[in-house]
Parts: sequence; C-alpha cells; structure tokens
Amino acid sequence: MTYLAENLKHLRKLYKLSQEDFAGELSIKKPRLAAYETLRAEPPLSLLNSICEYFKLSMDIVVNSDLKNVSLDEIKKLGKDRVLFPIKVQDDKHTTIEIITPLQAKEYLDNYSNPEFIKNLKIITLPFKSRSKLRAFPVYGKAMLPITEGSYIIGKYIRSPKRIKDNYTYTLLTRDKGLIYHRTNNLQRKEQIECISDNKIFPPFSIAYQDIIEIWQYKYHVDTKRDNPDGFEPTYIVNLLEKLQSEIAELKNQLNQK
Repeated sequence: MTYLAENLKHLRKLYKLSQEDFAGELSIKKPRLAAYETLRAEPPLSLLNSICEYFKLSMDIVVNSDLKNVSLDEIKKLGKDRVLFPIKVQDDKHTTIEIITPLQAKEYLDNYSNPEFIKNLKIITLPFKSRSKLRAFPVYGKAMLPITEGSYIIGKYIRSPKRIKDNYTYTLLTRDKGLIYHRTNNLQRKEQIECISDNKIFPPFSIAYQDIIEIWQYKYHVDTKRDNPDGFEPTYIVNLLEKLQSEIAELKNQLNQK
C-alpha cells in the first residue's frame, strides 16, 4: 500500500494550489493530475521525481508515509530528510519505547509505514523526557557477538544516511535485507554505507543510501539470554523494561523527597 494519491491531494491543498495550478507547475494537464489523485493512474518515475522536488520532500515520504495529519509547518521542516512516519506521540514529561517482537520484525519491511501496525506495537513509558525517538529491535544471528541472538537493541531514530557515523552501530531497515544490525563506515562520496560485523568471520558489505529506509543508532541493549536463563519469551523484553521503568520512578520519588 502507498499513500501517493492521498498525499498529492493533501500537499496540494496545504500549499493552496488548485488542480489546474498544480498541473501547470508540473507541465501536465489537469485531468492527468486528477487521475493521480484518485488512484486511476500512477505518475511515471520522472514526474514523481518532479513532484518530490517541487515539495522538497524525499520520495520515500511522498510515496510511503501517511501525511494527512502533518501540518504545512511540519512539512517545510522535513526537507529531504527521511523522517519516520508514523510514530506514537510522546508528551513533554515521558519517553516512549516501542517494542518490535521477533514476529513483527519479520513483517517490519512491509509494515514500517503502516499506521495500524505501529499502533499495535507494545510500548513502555519511562518517567523522563528524551529528545530522541526510541524503538527496540530483536537481534538475529552471530554477526555482532558478544551481543547474542535474542537480545534487543534499543536505538534512537536518525533522519538521514548522511548522519551515520563511522565505527558506530546501527539497526538499519533496508530494501533488500530487511532489518540488520551492524557497525558502519559512511562512504559519503559513494553515497554508500559499509556494514561491518564485529564477528570477523562475516565479510563486510555495502548498502546504497537510496536502499536504506530507516536508521536507528544504538543507545542500549538487553541480553535476554543472560538475564532470563529459562529462555526467551516474546513478552520478556516488555517485562524487563517495565521493571526498569518502575525502578526509575521509585528513584525519582526518593530524590523528590530529599
């Protein structure tokens, strides 16, 4: 599912353009634009690129993100950065961590921009404010030992591949490989990210900027096998982080009483 037709209409109205005016800006006829806005036709890639250039937005956002609740001011702030849509709203006093279970991880590539999928993610709320958008992803395989399969990586959202730092670790959502967790080198001149395993038996590989959909920089990890020797359960990570939430709230209360 894409949001292209709805987004075209929404963006046009945000900029107070009639169909005739916007069609003129794109050097096409009004009926052709109307067909794009009503799902009766899809624009060719060259025209889609012109639409993205006109609104100064990335193609990922225009095609794959639901923009109907995004204001004109927010649209102008986005630029061509890749911005996460949708994401649960946080208040001014709490931090929300969304949990991707192993089953959801397998479906994530097809559903990362689906509002219903995001709405149904398990969450925990920590009693302090973070400026970062946080999400927890399960680890698979042995590429990043000593972080073992079954652990969870909690990452903060990064807007653009250009902001990826050398020798840091990231969870990346990619078009070909889905979710991966690796150490990185940013090959900016080639517009590629080199992905390096901490386990040296796995060779490095490169991914083009354009094939990276989401970027989550490592903040914390939870080793469920070490902390839960009876075995991993999908709900365990939620329980563990809820315990952390409770301990932080208790500590905050103790500090307030002093």
